[in-house]
Amino acid sequence: MQRTLAELGAGVVVGGAALLVVSPASFSLPGLAALTVLLIGVGPVLFKGLTQTLEFLASLSSSKKHGKIDGYNNQYDDKKSADDRNKDYANLVDSYYDLATEFYEWGWGTSFHFADRRKGESFQQSILRHEYYLAGRIGVKKDAVVLDC
Repeated sequence: MQRTLAELGAGVVVGGAALLVVSPASFSLPGLAALTVLLIGVGPVLFKGLTQTLEFLASLSSSKKHGKIDGYNNQYDDKKSADDRNKDYANLVDSYYDLATEFYEWGWGTSFHFADRRKGESFQQSILRHEYYLAGRIGVKKDAVVLDC
C-alpha cells in the first residue's frame, strides 16, 4: 500500500483548489475553467488517496494496537505527574512506537526499507540489492535464518 508522489500532492492541490473556490477572484470564468481542468486532472488520484486515507482511519480504529494507543494518550492525562509517567516508561515507549508504526505502514507499506536507486533500477531491485549488501556486510551465510525487525 505505497503512496505515489501524485497522491501525496493531491492534498496540496485540493487545498489550493478550495482556496480558489472561496476567494472572490475565483468567480471569474478563467478561474472556474482552470479549477475545472485541475479537478478533472487530479480527480482520480485524489479519489484514490481519499479512499486509502479512509481505509487507514477505519483500520486504525479497529486495530489490535488500539489499546496501546489509548495507553499512550492516557500517559498525558492531566491527573498523571511526570513521576507517574516515569514509572510506566516502558509502556509509554511501547505505545509510542506502536502508534508510529501504524502511521509508517500507512505511508510506506509494511516495508520500511530504503535504498539508493541506480540508473535503470526499479524500486524492488534497489531494495533487493541493498538487502544483499547488508547481508554480506554482517556475514550472513546461505540458508541462515535472519530476523528483520
